[in-house]
Amino acid sequence: MQQNDETRFEDFVGLISGLYKEIQRIKTSEGARLGLKGSDVMCLYYLERSKDGLTGADLARMAGIAPANAQDSLAAEAFIDWVDRMNATLDIPKYVSGIRRSDIPEMAAHADAEANPLYPVPLLMDRLELERMYEVVAGGMFEGEN
Repeated sequence: MQQNDETRFEDFVGLISGLYKEIQRIKTSEGARLGLKGSDVMCLYYLERSKDGLTGADLARMAGIAPANAQDSLAAEAFIDWVDRMNATLDIPKYVSGIRRSDIPEMAAHADAEANPLYPVPLLMDRLELERMYEVVAGGMFEGEN
């Protein structure tokens, strides 16, 4: 009976090992198809795992995008560069199109009324800061002006 249990355990371990290898193969092939590397996946993992939040510098160090001893500013810059490269790889536009300059005050007022103080965020933005944020994400390219 004990031999049978040992064989079953060995079979179980073999199946788990095979499943793990198959998951790794799928992860590698799908990552390659999407243009993702291991550090890309690790950033997503650490973001999900750290519910209290991480800085870009923290993520860059944890995922190996920046050296562990990099200054915060350099690590953060490396993370921003990584995000820009990922966006380009995945054809995510750098700026949001379709924003009309004349709509920004109303958009900011709605966002301010909805979010403040209801959403737990590390930095609350008032209406003027939200207006500036919309201008930045539009990249200075406003609908009907360009």
